[in-house]
Amino acid sequence: MALNYMSGVAKKLDLNVDTTISAAYGNKGGYSLSVMTFDGYSMIVTLSVCDNNQQKPVDTNLRQILKDIKGITKITTKDYLVTIRFKPAFWAMNRFKFAINGIPQVVEALKMNGYINCAEDTLETSDITMVVLQGKIHFYTQERAQQELAIVDEEVNNVATARENYILGTLFAIVGTILGVIAIVIIGRLGYIAILGGVFMGFASLVAYKMGSGKLSKVGVAICIALMIVGVYLANRIDFALSLTQIFHNNGYSSVRMMDSFSVLPQMISEGYIESYVYYGQLAIQYLAALGGAIVPIRMLLGEEKSKSTSKILG
Repeated sequence: MALNYMSGVAKKLDLNVDTTISAAYGNKGGYSLSVMTFDGYSMIVTLSVCDNNQQKPVDTNLRQILKDIKGITKITTKDYLVTIRFKPAFWAMNRFKFAINGIPQVVEALKMNGYINCAEDTLETSDITMVVLQGKIHFYTQERAQQELAIVDEEVNNVATARENYILGTLFAIVGTILGVIAIVIIGRLGYIAILGGVFMGFASLVAYKMGSGKLSKVGVAICIALMIVGVYLANRIDFALSLTQIFHNNGYSSVRMMDSFSVLPQMISEGYIESYVYYGQLAIQYLAALGGAIVPIRMLLGEEKSKSTSKILG
């Protein structure tokens, strides 16, 4: 979907499109630039510029650009790299209107402020090549781009040969899942919305697995989901068991322990002492919450693995 939108943006700006990183790139008004989406909606434009004295961009000038051009929400600099974020329009069919209209204005504003296109390291103004290094775009000379690409390719090959440590990853994921169980129970006991604990479990188990295994594959995702299924079930049952124990204590059965309530819970549900729709309804909500909490790290970590494997010269 992002690539479809990016193709439309590139066409209107007369730029090229790279399908591997869903980015538009090319030369606009004498400036090499790249255009990517930040969240599927906001557009990120990146350039490398310096003034005629090879000085870095001045914040005051950039703030004036931010003020003058409609749709720009943020401009940041890192040495000679300038990153400009455009907000999306509200209407879906024309959501990138601000970026499409604003990028040519940015180019003109940079010219008016005396900034010229340059390599981000040597500040050379000719033979500028855009190169993707582990998912990030850089502006180098052709020679430097080839050198950096060779270095990154060697690093990626070394990482690729490293095996995913399923055992250690699973152990870490178990710890993350246990922390999620504790979070669900504690949040529920405090009277807050217990689904927050489910979200935490989904997030914690995936991140913990990645920390232990060193990388995340579809096998790792499957392991974490299996652990979350068990963890959510246990957390929900413990939560109900604690409530049931409190009811026993309030009715004079102070000798009843939580584990006693935990063991008799299925029987009390089947005999109608506890409404099954309440128990299983909360269980379903917790599963949805855990899944929701897992989606973000799954996309983030798998995307991170994919981006690290993407290194190439654009064009």
